[in-house]
Amino acid sequence: MIKSGLKVVKSDSKKEQELKEKNKSLEAAISQIDQNFGKGSVMRLGQQQALDIEAISTGLADVIIAVPHGYLDAIEPNDERIADFCKKHNLVGFHVFELCEVQSKHTASCRNFAPLFGISEESATGSSCGALACYLTEHLTELGSEYVFEQGRAMNCHSIITASVESNNSIINSVKVGGFANSIGSVIVAV
Repeated sequence: MIKSGLKVVKSDSKKEQELKEKNKSLEAAISQIDQNFGKGSVMRLGQQQALDIEAISTGLADVIIAVPHGYLDAIEPNDERIADFCKKHNLVGFHVFELCEVQSKHTASCRNFAPLFGISEESATGSSCGALACYLTEHLTELGSEYVFEQGRAMNCHSIITASVESNNSIINSVKVGGFANSIGSVIVAV
């Protein structure tokens, strides 16, 4: 499905077998999360039904995964399995989030894992937060279209990423992403 230049990666009839394989892998991942953190750990936050796990791209495709409030920091990613899954399905990484309490100044807290590209965890990921904003706009319309995401908490390297989505009749027209981070140093890398 194409929405004004934003590609939402979903199946079509020609890729039914690929969809079956992806669903089998996703079910295995959910099963592992349920086994480690309890049944129903991947669910719609504040509600009883699950939010779908989706691969969404705003230029770089990520798997968007919701977890219940309080579970995000407990995640211990398996870099090898995430990298294998991403390589097999042409994805950058996993963008895992939990919605924040209503009184919070943040919409959601996030963690981003992209070990296929040598990034075990990233403290600020604008492209993934843009994809998450599109996801929330589509699935949780009650949140509005202006989002504030916190990322990097588990790394003790906080960042604040803002995102706004402009849409008309459920069609996303544009996504704008910005943010703030704290510098913890610099490194010169030879290229």
